[in-house]
Amino acid sequence: MRIRVEQLNPIVGDLNGNREKIIASLRKAEKDGVRLLILPELVTCGYAPMDLLERQAFLDAVYTSNRQIVEDVSGRTALLFGTVTPNTEGNGRKIFNSAILADGGEIVSVTHKTLLPTYDIFDEFRYFEPNRTFALTRLDGLPIGITICEDIWNHQNEIVYHTYDVNPARELKLLGAKILVNISASPFSKSKYELRESMLRNHARREDIPVFYANQTGANTEVIFDGDSMIMNAAGDVIERTASFEEDFADADLIDGQPVAVTGKIGRAMPLEEKLFRAIVLGVRDYVTKTTISEKVLIGLSGGIDSALTAVIAVEALGPENVIGVTMPSEFSSEGSVTDSIKLAENLGMEVREMPISPIYDTINTVLEPVFKGTEFGVAEENIQSRARGILLMAMSNKFGYMLLNTGNKSEMAVGYCTLYGDMAGGLSVLSDIYKTEVFAISNWLNDIYFKKEVIPQSTITKPPSAELRPDQKDTDSLPEYEVLDRILKSYIEDQKSAREIVREGFDADTVKRVIRLVDLNEYKRRQAAPGLRASAKAFGIGRRLP
Repeated sequence: MRIRVEQLNPIVGDLNGNREKIIASLRKAEKDGVRLLILPELVTCGYAPMDLLERQAFLDAVYTSNRQIVEDVSGRTALLFGTVTPNTEGNGRKIFNSAILADGGEIVSVTHKTLLPTYDIFDEFRYFEPNRTFALTRLDGLPIGITICEDIWNHQNEIVYHTYDVNPARELKLLGAKILVNISASPFSKSKYELRESMLRNHARREDIPVFYANQTGANTEVIFDGDSMIMNAAGDVIERTASFEEDFADADLIDGQPVAVTGKIGRAMPLEEKLFRAIVLGVRDYVTKTTISEKVLIGLSGGIDSALTAVIAVEALGPENVIGVTMPSEFSSEGSVTDSIKLAENLGMEVREMPISPIYDTINTVLEPVFKGTEFGVAEENIQSRARGILLMAMSNKFGYMLLNTGNKSEMAVGYCTLYGDMAGGLSVLSDIYKTEVFAISNWLNDIYFKKEVIPQSTITKPPSAELRPDQKDTDSLPEYEVLDRILKSYIEDQKSAREIVREGFDADTVKRVIRLVDLNEYKRRQAAPGLRASAKAFGIGRRLP
């Protein structure tokens, strides 16, 4: 039996488009002699549909799509796909997160998800009724144990929020399953690649069973899916592995109960900088193309490293013809603010425009003079400059329909080193889950390894970070060195450690308390921020819920 795991990039809510994608994959599998095609979790409607699942009209449309897909399945290739099915038992929530196995135009089995995650970005128990009984599925006499995403992650993850009193893989093995299948919508994070393989290997070895794993790829709003689907034998060896961050498939023949590689795909290990870059590129591309807000994006170029990296990501995602940079110098801007921006734009082949903000800044100060008279220059005057830039960028966005990309990084967002209604403006926050030290690391990797030439100007990388809102300003005037700041932030935000625990790691107590206070005080700013692309196990946004 030839089995294919395939990762697709569905669009949430695009039922017709997703169905066409599913059928195209099915037809190719038929042509290639595949007996069983395995597709990801909720592939019919995309993950996560969230409150669309509360609309009966949407559910009815999903059920119609299910029937149409089943009717299109011939007797040559059976199809296992993730979708929503109705709960007809009369109790509990009205829908299940399910896997339908179809063959010869008929439904062979429907398997429901058992473990429903309710942590971080996940809120499945809000919508779905959990499975409470276990049964095997058979295809050509082969007993198959089918699980859905969390069912196989039951006691392993970057942050273990839940421990469960049931292990679906074990239950299915005890019933006599000869292979274990998992269909997933498992998001990308920095360490997910290694953790995922380890988790699947543990199941394969512990249960002495081959594992076929099909994961979603693509991005939907904040959440990025890397794919990384794989086929593993009972010894825990990965014999086939798809490429990451793109649609792909891998095949294996089941011979004497063990999978034997067909396509010879094993994926490849990537350094963290490449994983982050490719993930964010995919996030930007899908956010722009799936929403169809605009074909073009707008970026405020400061000559600094954050806007430079954002520009590289946008050009990689959308093409240079669809990225427009704007440099907006003030009296406090360094010479490199403009020259480095222009050099970057030339290196990337993108358009750049210069619009000085001094006339706007002077006019606003003149209007405010009667109110501010007798006070010293301070944060209010600094922020006027940032907001003036926001006015210009949003005016261009409104006039031409370009979506503004926000360039703020996670370090700045964490401590509030950003201006509401100024540099926080934008439709998508590209780097909001990338620490400043990671911004530097990715930028160096791009020049040294990816491009093998200086695309981001070296002066942009080496200059001391500065908001350039007052004379000779440096970020370190207000913040610890980023190497220190980012380590404290990771311990507090992602590892969820207390101040006392962080101090025990060797950090200055006053610095730790100050950083934590800044993080907590600036929650109100993050509540008003643009959606940001998730790259870690604990990102700002829908997965981090603090009062």
